[in-house]
Amino acid sequence: MRNQPAAEANLNQEWYYDDRCYYSYVLMNGSLEKLREVKRQLQSNQIWCHLTGKSHKAASNGNQYQWYLRVSNSQQSLTQSPPVQKVESVLGQVLGGKENQTGNQAKLVSIESSVLTKQLLATEKEVSLQKQIVRQQKKQLAFLQSELSDTKAQASQLKQESNDWSIQELKRLQQKNEIQEQELSNLLTDNLDVQQQRDDLAVQLENQQFIQNDLESKLSEAKRSLEITKLTVDVVDQTTVGSSLIKHLLPGLQLLRGSDQFLFSHEVKEPAQALSVLYKLEVGQAIESERVKTARSWWEISQKINYGDGGAKGRIYYRPPSQLESKCEVIISYKKFQRQDIKWMQKN
Repeated sequence: MRNQPAAEANLNQEWYYDDRCYYSYVLMNGSLEKLREVKRQLQSNQIWCHLTGKSHKAASNGNQYQWYLRVSNSQQSLTQSPPVQKVESVLGQVLGGKENQTGNQAKLVSIESSVLTKQLLATEKEVSLQKQIVRQQKKQLAFLQSELSDTKAQASQLKQESNDWSIQELKRLQQKNEIQEQELSNLLTDNLDVQQQRDDLAVQLENQQFIQNDLESKLSEAKRSLEITKLTVDVVDQTTVGSSLIKHLLPGLQLLRGSDQFLFSHEVKEPAQALSVLYKLEVGQAIESERVKTARSWWEISQKINYGDGGAKGRIYYRPPSQLESKCEVIISYKKFQRQDIKWMQKN
């Protein structure tokens, strides 16, 4: 039963069958003799009553009742819930017609819907902020690409100018060399000064070649930078945004075993349902849960997560912070992986 404030008592609501928790309960109003009669009738119909007593907590429908009976469909199993029609038939015979639960359930749904709406609005606001950041990053990337394009154009222009200058200089040097060769041929003497000039020209040619090679190297580096920049275009998917939101909005939680991937997958139709539960864990709000029997440090939250077209129920487990771990550890997983998840909890 949920530990939350009871709604206004309604004397016409004599009983309620609550099978939404880990154990199943029959809640009722009436005398002690009525309670004993209900217990006899249930057990005569193979519905086992393991505990009875005064009820001090409100039922999941929000109402407070005088008595409770913990029931199961087996004498050995405490958690096997009896069929609803079978229980209602017995209670109807002893206590009268079933109560109208629609009003109270509508109130609970309205409250939960209000909380989820607030959480969803906060999430949408954060997503909008992230989108603005992404747009700014794209603008910056476009600016860098424009700068890179300009740099490439300048490098191309420098290369062309260098090529033109090198060709002209080479022709001039060749012409000068021809003149010097002609003079040497005419003089028929060993002219050390002319030889020195030829050596200087050779050095200049080497320098020009070095400059040309350096320009070509810079152009190649600019092309490589352009290719690298194109590969850095940022792509933001739904799971990354979701994980970033959880780290930002719920810093006290640590999601394990791919919980964020499951939560923001296309199978989960309403992630806000799970985000509402995570928010309660973050702020320390009371939440209905049962301890995992074979992993005593872990708890399973009674509220389940709808995923898939068939309305399958996902599980949420958590381990409160300890001296070694400052964060509350959380696992959100498929129902079919429950056995593997519990084995992991036992080892960790």
